[in-house]
Amino acid sequence: MKKILLLMAILMSFTFISCGDDKEKDEPVEEPVNLEQLVIGEWKAENGEYVYRYIFRPNYTGDYTQYGIVNGEIKFSRSYSWSLVGNTLNCISPFHEKLGTFTLSYENGTLHMVDTRGFTFTKTK
Repeated sequence: MKKILLLMAILMSFTFISCGDDKEKDEPVEEPVNLEQLVIGEWKAENGEYVYRYIFRPNYTGDYTQYGIVNGEIKFSRSYSWSLVGNTLNCISPFHEKLGTFTLSYENGTLHMVDTRGFTFTKTK
């Protein structure tokens, strides 16, 4: 009889063991990242000779300017529209010129933007 009671006690203890989510309640939950909102603003890169500046607006338009580091002389300037598909950002001028293609990545709370030439752009505003 003692063995039966012991067996019943063991079986009953299993009914109180949770099979649900065992994650700690204090673990941070990753929030989804809206890359389109993070892109908005001014981004710059330079190669020692020129500064490349892109301004991204919330209405999917922007301005691209390439100017000299030393003299500040504008070499090239264009307006464009932009689109984001996955983590690829494309900038197209009204003349259907591709003005830039970027790969975006989000790590440790920071958006990183690298173009097809390998230039890393930094958000300045």
